[in-house]
Amino acid sequence: MQDVSQSSYQLYCIVQESLTNIQKHAQADRVIIKGSIVTDGTILENR
Repeated sequence: MQDVSQSSYQLYCIVQESLTNIQKHAQADRVIIKGSIVTDGTILENR
């Protein structure tokens, strides 16, 4: 099992990369990020 701080940092990097890609490639004027922690992992959804 991973350390909580390592998992938090990895999740931060994923969200940061997602926002960077949205900024570069999408013509969006807003972004919604939803996250859930489930027993077998984490779910992250960008809209």
